[in-house]
Amino acid sequence: MREFSYDEVKAATKDFSLDHLIGKGSHGCVYKAILDGGKVVVAVKKPSVVAPAHIDNEIDILSSYNSRYIVNLVGVVVTNQGGSQLLLLDYMPNGSLEKFLPSRPNQSELAWRASVAIQVGRALVGLHRANPSIIHRDVKSANILFDERWRARLADFSLAVRAGGPGRPAAGTMGYIDPGYIGPGELRPGVDVFSFGVVVMELVSGRRAMEMREVGEGMVGRMATLALRCVATDDGRRPGMEEVVEELERAVERVWWPLEVVRRWVRRGLKRRDGRRVKVVRGATRIVCRKHLIEDGDENGN
Repeated sequence: MREFSYDEVKAATKDFSLDHLIGKGSHGCVYKAILDGGKVVVAVKKPSVVAPAHIDNEIDILSSYNSRYIVNLVGVVVTNQGGSQLLLLDYMPNGSLEKFLPSRPNQSELAWRASVAIQVGRALVGLHRANPSIIHRDVKSANILFDERWRARLADFSLAVRAGGPGRPAAGTMGYIDPGYIGPGELRPGVDVFSFGVVVMELVSGRRAMEMREVGEGMVGRMATLALRCVATDDGRRPGMEEVVEELERAVERVWWPLEVVRRWVRRGLKRRDGRRVKVVRGATRIVCRKHLIEDGDENGN
């Protein structure tokens, strides 16, 4: 973790001007900053007056944990007043999942949405496997951001806590928070599983989860059924995140190669590498190895 000076970040954001503002929430504002002569592009999280404790908590969590499935901490700034700090985080140029939700996905888009769910699921698997486990407590579509390669990453650890740590009041976002989580004694990984289930409902329906009235069939049905298991009232009936990710991967595998698309690809010519299909770029058509699309292969198959 690198420490930046307040003056250089202030200059890079033109004194935190509206032109550099890329996000705003209850805990503060986020600005885009280009540092080190254009070599480093970051998102600067500036806390509101009432939220310095959330910033301190986020620094504490992210300074000890790093993953390609989350928005990582790049550095910090200690203000001239010596009080609240600024966070410098990975810059996510393609916004949040929230803006892609207001439409019902077709079959091809559903596969992409399933891959988003898998990546976020893997983020939660890593957090829950940490020692001690990290509970995010605010999994929602607005906190799922996309990097320059359209890989989904889980963001905003201001409410995250370590299992077994000091008791904290229940927290989260209305509509996503586990209704059984009403106090410190109910904090457990199932809290994140519930919120993740709500996100999956939104992904398959194109609507807010509470507006979803039908489950559907095929891949939609499998994903929706899994989401309903995640939001079970009884925490003991909810699957763990590892099981959730495995179920999502199986659902994707069944529909990843639609017959007509495969025929078109075969006519264009499939290349193989290490026994797996890889991407072939011909004009505007791309073939993508399933594993690389879900994970983080680049456009050259690397």
